[in-house]
Amino acid sequence: ALYLNPKNAVEFIEALENLARELGLYKELQLVKAPASAGGAGTQPEFVFQATVVGSFEHLMQFLAHLENFPYFIDVEKITFAPVKESQAYGAQFPGEARVFKTQAGDVAASIVLRVHTVP
Repeated sequence: ALYLNPKNAVEFIEALENLARELGLYKELQLVKAPASAGGAGTQPEFVFQATVVGSFEHLMQFLAHLENFPYFIDVEKITFAPVKESQAYGAQFPGEARVFKTQAGDVAASIVLRVHTVP
């Protein structure tokens, strides 16, 4: 695995989004912490993301398995699963474009805190 170069953060985010899309999952990704420009002694620069991923439990497990094999050093700090209501809508609609994910029976929402280690 490699340390993520902060200049390539967009590529990392796109890879996560593509993985979720390939598995038919809804995802929201929020940046919690960006690497400090000058880390203190003994600290490792890192990104911390909060991801919400929704879909079948099987696909969520596949998503996590793929994260283990991502080409970057990633720590899953915390993960929680919760059932979702059938036909619950996630996302938003924008003029001319629908970005709504409708859940199905048995779908689960996972809240995942990802720590992505960056080049020191």
